[in-house]
Amino acid sequence: MPSLSEDSESSDSFSAFVRSARRFALAHAMEPLAHDPVRRALFGPDSSEESGPEPRRPVDLTGRSIGRYRVDERIGRGGMGEVYAAYDRVLDRRVAIKRSTVEGDPCRLDAMTTEARSVAKIRHNNVVAVHDVILSDGELLVVMELVPGPTLGRWLGDGRRSWREIVEVFIGAGEGLAAAHAEGIVHRDFKPSNVLMAPGRCPRVVDFGLARRIEGPPTSRREATVGTRKYMAPEQHSGSPVGPSADQFAYCNALYRALFGHAPFDDASPEAYVASVMEGRVRRPRARQGAPRVLERIVMRGLASSPQDRNPSMEQLVGMLRSLLLQRRRRAAVGGGILAVVVATLAARCVLGPGS
Repeated sequence: MPSLSEDSESSDSFSAFVRSARRFALAHAMEPLAHDPVRRALFGPDSSEESGPEPRRPVDLTGRSIGRYRVDERIGRGGMGEVYAAYDRVLDRRVAIKRSTVEGDPCRLDAMTTEARSVAKIRHNNVVAVHDVILSDGELLVVMELVPGPTLGRWLGDGRRSWREIVEVFIGAGEGLAAAHAEGIVHRDFKPSNVLMAPGRCPRVVDFGLARRIEGPPTSRREATVGTRKYMAPEQHSGSPVGPSADQFAYCNALYRALFGHAPFDDASPEAYVASVMEGRVRRPRARQGAPRVLERIVMRGLASSPQDRNPSMEQLVGMLRSLLLQRRRRAAVGGGILAVVVATLAARCVLGPGS
């Protein structure tokens, strides 16, 4: 164990080194590296690292008037923004207003601008409609259709659903994604909480805050890897270019969970989950819950690790699900018709007697 004198000598030596290095750096006009520990030792804290006043928390908009809109209540909050229920005085209708949760944050404002521009181009019953975009006090406000219903996630958790009910609702959500893809837009964050259930079991895809044009390359690795981890496709985890097949992966991931009641990949830990996603190790369902094997195969194909091995498009995937549902309904109808004939025949024999 070093003595106190040895510690003092080490400290003096280090101080001498720092003074010498500082003189050398200044003499040679070396530009310090931002946020580098050696740079801080030589030159002191950078002005960008000095603690300033904490950012002002966004003010609750409830009760305020923004142009023609009267804000009534906050109905949701998430990573990409807050959502309020409001009233449009001009058109006499209820609307939803989404705003950035971090005032003045250019990244979030850009994301919301992307959402507004993306969704405004889509005209489909299974995609929430955008009515207006407002810039107020440095914040971007997106005025959207107000959907009076729970999220798909909550709908799935409210009670036991048959595989037919689940597939029928997912067909609608898939049609919404297909409509976005037809406009050249990838959602990049499809999940049950980003689908709202309108009256009549009509799913509406929402929250295009992470959407991007299909032909647009990512500007950075961080920008390429956005999304919700447990639904992200392998190409999102790796920061590779993302296309419509990434939405298909997230869609089939959510559908697998809804049908079979567990994650399609090893979820023992976050690291194990990502590894199994990247390697394409899809787990077989513990129980198919009455779902036909052909449905399992359709969903498993959408979870392939390579985009080329998935279904060619969301439109084709939705078409296969719709065909399966129609086939099963026809089979049930035929079976029901045969059963009705048998029952009627037995009833007639009982009434008329065995010799009739």
